[in-house]
Formats: sequence, structure tokens, C-alpha cells
Amino acid sequence: MIVAFYEPRDRLEDNAELKRSLRELARRVPSLDVLAIGDVASFDFDPVRSIVRRVVRTLGNKNDLEILLDWKGALTKPPFLLARGQANVMVIDREGVVVERHVGVYDAHEIEALRARVEALAS
Repeated sequence: MIVAFYEPRDRLEDNAELKRSLRELARRVPSLDVLAIGDVASFDFDPVRSIVRRVVRTLGNKNDLEILLDWKGALTKPPFLLARGQANVMVIDREGVVVERHVGVYDAHEIEALRARVEALAS
């Protein structure tokens, strides 16, 4: 099971508490992966591309995670339809079905509800 965060750099903190909570859960639940995917389509040209790679690598090392990069905006197209320039969260179950898609910030109640749902699905 996968929880993917898709966001541009200026939205990294929007769901920081949710990310922390799910990364903690993933340490205990082997079937759960939490992915960070950078919305970098607006930087897909030289020489900016190499600068973005370096900055993202540094950010990933600092936070002990690998950050995937979407240079072509692939996740904003079908079947995913994530919102460009926004904080997006997508939950994909074991069969590859998107069971949750959310744009924007989760509040405390929504964080707890999503964590419980993810834990139930991953168990």
C-alpha cells in the first residue's frame, strides 16, 4: 500500500503533521510505503533541472527520504488527476486502486481518520 504526497516546494509544510504520522506508521507496518513526489514540471529545462535535482537531493537527505520528481506533470493527467501547484495526497491500496485523493491541508481530525484508514488497509 502506498501513500503518496505530491506537491511543489512552496507546499512542503502543508501536511507536515500527516507526513510525520504516516512515516511513523510505515516504520511499524512493512506493507506501507510513504512516497514524496515533487511537482517540478515548471523546472523542466536546462540549467535549472540540475539545480532542482541538487536541491531536492539535499532536502531528501536532510529528511531521510527519497523524493521522486515529476518533470512532465504525469500525475496531473489521467488516471491520477492531481492538482498542479497544490499539496496532494493519494492513497493506493494493495490492488493498485486509488482509494483516497485529497487536495489541500488535512486538519487534525482528518489526519487521525486517514491514519486509521491507512492502518486498517495496510494491516
